[in-house]
Amino acid sequence: MQRAGAGGVTGIQKAAELIAQARRSVGDVTALTEAKQDFVRLIAEFERITDMLR
Repeated sequence: MQRAGAGGVTGIQKAAELIAQARRSVGDVTALTEAKQDFVRLIAEFERITDMLR
């Protein structure tokens, strides 16, 4: 059972922090670009290894 006010303020503060972080992260494609580069590298490595095994 939650006490009134005690956990609520902390929860509201946490939600506000998460919303602020989400607003800052919208439009940032750096992680997406890096993930795509990793994916391409992994596919190339997979193809190289499978060619060696043939």
